[in-house]
Amino acid sequence: MRPPARGSATRAATAIVALALVACQVQFSRVPKPEPVASLEVVRVGRITDRMAISNASWSPEGDQIAFGTQTGVFALTLATGQERRIVALQPVTGLDWSPSALWLAAIAGGRLFVVDAARGTATPLPTEGVVRGFRWGPGGERGVAIVERDGYHAWLLSRDGGVRRPLLSSPSGTWMGDLGWYPDGVYAFVRIEDASGATRAQWRVRVAGGDRAAVPPPVGVVVRSVLSADGRWIAYVLGREGSMSLWVGRSDGSSVRRIAHAVRITDAAWSPQSDKVAYAEVAGDEQATIWIADADGRSRLHVTDYRPELADHGFEVALAWSPTGRALAFGTNTAHSAGPVWIAHLARR
Repeated sequence: MRPPARGSATRAATAIVALALVACQVQFSRVPKPEPVASLEVVRVGRITDRMAISNASWSPEGDQIAFGTQTGVFALTLATGQERRIVALQPVTGLDWSPSALWLAAIAGGRLFVVDAARGTATPLPTEGVVRGFRWGPGGERGVAIVERDGYHAWLLSRDGGVRRPLLSSPSGTWMGDLGWYPDGVYAFVRIEDASGATRAQWRVRVAGGDRAAVPPPVGVVVRSVLSADGRWIAYVLGREGSMSLWVGRSDGSSVRRIAHAVRITDAAWSPQSDKVAYAEVAGDEQATIWIADADGRSRLHVTDYRPELADHGFEVALAWSPTGRALAFGTNTAHSAGPVWIAHLARR
């Protein structure tokens, strides 16, 4: 038999590589160049909607739109025009994650998980046995990890069409599971487990194909929040109790942990897309918060804004979300536990 022509062999090899990448759920995206805090300034801060959002804010992969959930549905706003639209009616929407493929949003509404077609405005429920408490898409944008509560907490790998439903991890009775993250290879996910007292029982790097896992040692102290960086090399930790809390950054293998900030209360931490900066919110009393951005090495920090929530109440929290471009930071009291409009701080080089 005559061997195939060189062009045919090349096309076949290219197809094999493409299929392998899809199977591994790896997606390559443009990551902005690192920008130290000292090179940035805040050029504009403003509220983008009067609607009371109750979910986290989720950016589109290109950073040109931002979505949020309310009591009546999923809304998206185009930054260039300020145009706001309701993508789909669901209620109440307490969690959102825009897929890296840009085609889908995962929405948690009434404890159920839906895949929302961003263009058509349709919502398809994914079957889950229990109340969904969290979801994060993997880097490929076709599957993700869900946290489901039913006689305890369980992590499941789910595909967009529901064809894949694979249990990954269950936490012991009386514990909580959350702080989902993905390593950039799309092969491993990150999850934290804490007990009823709020103390971290374990942090795991879980292989989504087989469920085998490796412990990720947390720093000493009460870990309130663990956030894996986009490059998978670092974890930001919020430690302590109200009255004395601090922000720490360490390598994801548990080494090189350093303190970045200290405050009465810190309610969230969010990595920049470059994995070189951390945004966080300091809350003083029940009326005001201060948003900061700090270099991950603790070298310097930037005061973003002082924020007085429209619906402040005791123990309010501020949620943060970086745009994929690294030039905007969304914030507000839209945390699923409390409501409020979404604000955006725009950044530029000095």
